[in-house]
Amino acid sequence: HVTAAPDWSNLPISGLFPEMMARVAAYANSSAPSEQEATGAAWRLDASLTAEGRLESAGVDARIEADAFNEARASIDTPPGRYSRAGAARALNVLSEGATLAPLPAMPAGLALVTETGPAPRPLGGPLLALALALLILDALAMGWLGGTFRGVGRRSAATAASALFALVIFAPGADAQDEPLSDDEFYMMALSELRLAYVITGDEDTDEMTRAGLVGLSRQLNRRTSIEPAEPLGVNLEVHDISVLPMLYWVVDEDTPAPSPEAAERLDLFLRTGGVLVIDTRDAATAAMRGGAPHPGLERIVETIDIPALAPVPDEHVLTRAFYLLSEFPGRWRDAPVWVEADTRGSARDGVSGVVVGGGDWAAAWAVDESGRPLAAVTPGGERQREIAYRFGINLVMYVLTGNYKSDQVHVPAILERLGQ
Repeated sequence: HVTAAPDWSNLPISGLFPEMMARVAAYANSSAPSEQEATGAAWRLDASLTAEGRLESAGVDARIEADAFNEARASIDTPPGRYSRAGAARALNVLSEGATLAPLPAMPAGLALVTETGPAPRPLGGPLLALALALLILDALAMGWLGGTFRGVGRRSAATAASALFALVIFAPGADAQDEPLSDDEFYMMALSELRLAYVITGDEDTDEMTRAGLVGLSRQLNRRTSIEPAEPLGVNLEVHDISVLPMLYWVVDEDTPAPSPEAAERLDLFLRTGGVLVIDTRDAATAAMRGGAPHPGLERIVETIDIPALAPVPDEHVLTRAFYLLSEFPGRWRDAPVWVEADTRGSARDGVSGVVVGGGDWAAAWAVDESGRPLAAVTPGGERQREIAYRFGINLVMYVLTGNYKSDQVHVPAILERLGQ
């Protein structure tokens, strides 16, 4: 490439220049459609749309007739993506104009719905223990019968007594009883006797179990990698418990999460004023785009109820990026979800520590493990490496909550490199 004038190169006044221009002009019409192509050629798939919304090279040879493109719909035979014909390109979207999303039809008979965590476990401890006790009672009755203990008792009476004892064991109340809510004294003892990661009980069994399993996984990593040794996580009922004694509270907020009651809002405000850190996870990194920029409904209801300061994305030099590990991203089950903290912590009673951390990466699902320590949920799209970074963020988060901004004066390598580059 040269200028049109000879002040930079003498090529424009040479005899070679017109020949070069002629050769280039010869290629200009090579993409012009022929008459047949312009009138009736089919549209061919040039790049297909992946499940993550990215265009990739088409792996199939799909085509749509020219007169049928306007009525074409995304399908296995005609995948969504970019179609080209005679130098022109058109997009076939996943959803056509006016399309609506409808619930899936009812499951066919004989099929069971399995969630991402697998089928629900069936507790057998109670029935097996009852069976063992029943066999023990029957064995004792048999030994008594053979030893002559029941000689003065009729066979029918003995059989009736054995049946009654068996039924009493099998159908005894409390064999599968649910845990009662913690009283105030029990809650204070558990919260103050040992360090525990706490979470808000939402009332949704699957959500609460995944959150608990996530904090169990994070607690194990803290025990293994740091000097922090948390005990089992603690579930919190905002309507009952005094959360001001907790250092950190993890809250899963979905779109249908209701606003807290005035009493719960008062407890949350007191929690924030006395130095607690509220971690809100909206779990919507994979679906936030479907709202078209509208605010998260559940988060909006909470922000309108409790006193949350102005938030801003985590800056590059924030303590969260180096509280324990050096990090540049904060993924959970989903990646590329922005994380928000207080925009201005100067003058805060927490010595510059943000009292609110908000994100949508579904961190608890990335941390969650079962009783054997196996992960419960897949992480997308980075696999186990992404799960490792999620654990590191969780450790940084707990360190940030417990130790404050003690690493705020640490040398920040990216900032130093930027200054050196300048």
